[in-house]
Amino acid sequence: MNKNLIKNKYGFIEFKKKPGSNELKEYYTANYFQMEKGAYQKSYSEEELDFFNNKTEQKYSRIISILNSNNTNKSILDIGCGEGFAIEFFRKKGWDICGIDFSDFGLKKNNPNCLDKLIVGDLFEETKNIIKKNIKYDVIILQNLLEHVLEPEKLIVELKSLLLPNSLIVVTVPNDFNPIQKIALERKKIENEFWVVYPDHLSYFNKSSLKKIFEENGFKTCALISDFPIDIFLLNDNSNYITDKSRGKEAHKARIMFENMIHKTSVEKTNVLYEMLAEFDIGRDITGFFKLK
Repeated sequence: MNKNLIKNKYGFIEFKKKPGSNELKEYYTANYFQMEKGAYQKSYSEEELDFFNNKTEQKYSRIISILNSNNTNKSILDIGCGEGFAIEFFRKKGWDICGIDFSDFGLKKNNPNCLDKLIVGDLFEETKNIIKKNIKYDVIILQNLLEHVLEPEKLIVELKSLLLPNSLIVVTVPNDFNPIQKIALERKKIENEFWVVYPDHLSYFNKSSLKKIFEENGFKTCALISDFPIDIFLLNDNSNYITDKSRGKEAHKARIMFENMIHKTSVEKTNVLYEMLAEFDIGRDITGFFKLK
């Protein structure tokens, strides 16, 4: 493991030395979210748009089953909402939506119908402003955000005051240092821990550590699901997208096709499949559904 990393009391891996809050804020606002780079692309194919919608529908199905309600009169806060695919899905379901992001760039381009529900600014300062206003939500989404946060534990504790009774936090994080990645390293299919990227990702979670940080801070784990284990392509020399970067697009397309295919069969069965994969710590991402105790 990278000598700059340590495993903390919750079992997730983090950098020993982290950037200052101002340094991190400048990095994201100036070098990432304002441009068509990183998570933002110039355009998406129809299959990719279906994929985004399907992944949100899978989460929605699990949320409804946990809340034991089909009531559309619910509210959701998406912290770091990016291009707005999730809040647009919930808007169409009749939910009261709110998104926070450093920039309106992604939302303007992909989901302009949600612009009037977007708060632009520092994610953590704006979250604190909502707390001060005593606004509460049925569901809070953190989609690939927790790994970027300087103090994940502090954020989780703060978010408790934004939740209504019988409400949920839905958290998706990269599933790093997973068994497939470890085998790829052991078999010399890859040369290094390519998923360790500073300062983009400051913490590296798996199923167990994600559960532990929430459960030890006042939450009950209701469900854990993973997704397609795209890392499996690393084990085949003919599909290894790290040793041959040109294979990345085809690996991505294969993932999209597979995910969309099984989703069409059954949303519920897809979730069952990914719950089982999560038990093995397999899947590129892990999503946890956490309810206040």
